[in-house]
Amino acid sequence: MRAETRIRFDPAGDDPAGYRSWAATLAGATGPVTDPGGNAPAATGRYTEKTSTTNEGKSIMGERMLRGSRLGAVSYESDRNTELAPRQTREYLCAKGHQFEVPFAVDAEVPTTWECKFDGSVARLVDGTEPEQKKAKPPRTHWDMLLERRSIAELEDILAERLQEVRTRRGRA
Repeated sequence: MRAETRIRFDPAGDDPAGYRSWAATLAGATGPVTDPGGNAPAATGRYTEKTSTTNEGKSIMGERMLRGSRLGAVSYESDRNTELAPRQTREYLCAKGHQFEVPFAVDAEVPTTWECKFDGSVARLVDGTEPEQKKAKPPRTHWDMLLERRSIAELEDILAERLQEVRTRRGRA
């Protein structure tokens, strides 16, 4: 069984795309670890280590590194040297007097209402138009749906039949 360690070295210290990698066999290795060109790594680089155990040429453990993260963790990406999309900031005001700003993309359609950041109530856009009220139709009850299928005369006939059947079962006929 042989243990092999792969050392990844980033000479710049912050450029993940510029990694150079090489392997060194720990068993019987002499002297400092160098890259394939014979250069010793600079002290400013970043090292990560991957260890795998091989048995007769077969890999027992995968050589992939798992990077743990938690829910709501920050992104590993950097926004350096990136241009943000153009934005517009709009103000909202809720009924309790809370005023706050929300950023939107320049080409985005700005909603007339937004949930208040402080108490969760509905906030309206400052200097915006009033939202259109939707026409609400009255709720349909079970009785309304029943009247769509049967007339009052049919319902009275069905009720009389069912009452007669119940009375016969109880022996009152």
